Amino acid sequence: MTARPELALLDVRIGEDLARVEREVAEVARRIERCQAADPDQDALWLLAKGLHGFYTGLEAILEKVHEVFFGEAPRGPDSHTRLLQDAARDVPRVRPPVLRPQTAEKLYDYLRFRHFFRHAYGVSLDWDRMRGKVLGLAVLHEAVREDLARFRRFLQAAVAAPPAEPPPSPPAR
Repeated sequence: MTARPELALLDVRIGEDLARVEREVAEVARRIERCQAADPDQDALWLLAKGLHGFYTGLEAILEKVHEVFFGEAPRGPDSHTRLLQDAARDVPRVRPPVLRPQTAEKLYDYLRFRHFFRHAYGVSLDWDRMRGKVLGLAVLHEAVREDLARFRRFLQAAVAAPPAEPPPSPPAR
């Protein structure tokens, strides 16, 4: 048995959420293939936007779970989504390594902003010229996220497999 069952469960949950994220990315890739001959129409743009939203929302669910396990709860408040992403790129000595490399987190800010726009976009037309970079860049960013999460999961698995730490010695009796 492990002394850190919460880390073992976190690893399992990350794997489950990552599988959902990968389905969103695969759906965007299928839709991109359909857009090769001509720019996508509004229906296609909304489906691509849904995929971008799903990608970031799924990733954020992973980051929230990590934050809750290590720090008790995810950030709250008006800038909580930004702080969650910032915290994911931080090395927290003696607690955990960064979940994401800083350069990966930096690229994700654009997807966070897009997700915010998408959630509040009622009655607007989407602009392919503004979405193109995010849509076409998703596969490369997704691969960076996968690499980062694989590294973090190796940390979790090593922590689960490690023998429990020895308690500090008691001070000598006086």
